[in-house]
Amino acid sequence: MIDRWRETFDDAFGRNDKHKARNFASMALEARNAISHLAIGLQDDEALRYIDAMHQLLKLVKAPAAEVAELKKLYDAQRQSGLARAPVPDPAVAPSAASKPAQAILTLPQATPPEERSGKALKPWIEVALPHPDVIANRFKEAEFAADLFAVDTGHASDAYATPTNFFGITFLTEGLRRVLTSAVQRLGDTGGDPVIGLQTSFGGGKTHTMLAIYHLARHLSEGGDANGLPGVAEIVEKTGVRKLPKPKIAVFVGSADGPDVSLKIDKGPKVHTVWGYIAWRLAGEKRARAGCRGRGCPD
Repeated sequence: MIDRWRETFDDAFGRNDKHKARNFASMALEARNAISHLAIGLQDDEALRYIDAMHQLLKLVKAPAAEVAELKKLYDAQRQSGLARAPVPDPAVAPSAASKPAQAILTLPQATPPEERSGKALKPWIEVALPHPDVIANRFKEAEFAADLFAVDTGHASDAYATPTNFFGITFLTEGLRRVLTSAVQRLGDTGGDPVIGLQTSFGGGKTHTMLAIYHLARHLSEGGDANGLPGVAEIVEKTGVRKLPKPKIAVFVGSADGPDVSLKIDKGPKVHTVWGYIAWRLAGEKRARAGCRGRGCPD
């Protein structure tokens, strides 16, 4: 809705309401992202703002009365919940607060004395997480931040993603990524591992980065490289107990690179009309792919 707002919804509201409606829709999206991706819960005032924005949006789009009323109930419930949790000052300290409830609601809790505080003060984030040198030097390009398996496979990726050494040099091996790489090493070493791995994460959950990790590991081995040359990977290989890793053959297919009506192009090869023909060509080479190919999906 936000991305296509102008061409789809710009004429659906009056001049005085169009900007309000877009802001309310944006806040609803922000609320969805907050509850889906943040590890901490929402504060009462944040939840109240989000619910109010949704309520106002329903009224602007003339939603059914029952839906508007239901969201109004949620708003009233959240408002009362927030008031119930508001700190109430000690009457002995502020005796006039009882006659001024509004003042009591807005009163902030007193600071905890230093001797009652537990732990140490948090350091500023810039002292804990130092930005990458490219960010500090203003060399960072947002377009290069998103991992692109097709660009890496075709040799058009930035230096950070282009080579196995550079990729693993900037990659933090999470527990999940370690499990996937362990399974890949076991499979390549014929000691177990999963033949097929299905990655299911939310948007931005690291699916492409995980595929790039397997791709670079296999590519490094196919070029005769040693796992010790990849930061963090040597430890994974050692724990699997795999003594020897053969040179694997690699085939990459990115479904979003071309449409279904476009023939697939292979570098120094023919046009291929099916996904399976493309993968067979990448794995088997020209002679074996042509020898084993029958039917309409074969290369020209």
